Amino acid sequence: MSSLYSVPGLTANLRFADDIDLLAGSREELSDLTTRLDDMAKGYGMEISTEKSKTMTMGSASDVPSQEVSMGGELLEEVDHFKYLGATITGDGKSEKEIRTRMAKGFQALSQLTRINKSNNISTSTKVHLLRSVVFSTFLYGCESWTLYTSSEKKIEAFEMKCYRRLLRVPYTAHRTNESIRSEIEAAIGVHKHLLQIVKECNFPGLDTLQDHHQVLHKPSFRDQWKESEDEVVPE
Repeated sequence: MSSLYSVPGLTANLRFADDIDLLAGSREELSDLTTRLDDMAKGYGMEISTEKSKTMTMGSASDVPSQEVSMGGELLEEVDHFKYLGATITGDGKSEKEIRTRMAKGFQALSQLTRINKSNNISTSTKVHLLRSVVFSTFLYGCESWTLYTSSEKKIEAFEMKCYRRLLRVPYTAHRTNESIRSEIEAAIGVHKHLLQIVKECNFPGLDTLQDHHQVLHKPSFRDQWKESEDEVVPE
């Protein structure tokens, strides 16, 4: 399907399977995009769920004139965050909530390695490689779009060190510095990239520029979930 709307230099919609985000610079433009999408869906015999469709303003809501967005005669709910492809998108443009979510999922993955980490028959090197492959990869999902601040960077570093301490079975009562923990990990697997360094290298190019130009972030985004009619097939 061709692009629904085109703005020079800007992306007007993000699509992956049946998950669609419409991006607009004003509520009037968003309303127009919504109508275009709804009309095109109906033309292919599909129905968009208004219950699953939400609107969200990026940045300060006071910067955007109040105007409700509707579809098919039904008003769409406005939210301050939503999930897109498993990642949490918030209206303030920050990634603190998503980073906390990824940390929780990372610790959950780490708990599944408890028996391996307690085993004396498995080398520290193997344990570290497993941690970095299973736990860190779980944590890093979607990190390309994270907005990093000093506070979030400290959280990422703390998460990494907590994982290593659990792997090495270092009790809280042991007053070991982070440097000594890193030295032991490096002795096991050699020189390696720290987790924060990986996040920064994966970060989407130009994201800092978007942070500087806040008006680019102050754009409502709209999420649609398409629900295909049971008796209709979309022609190729």
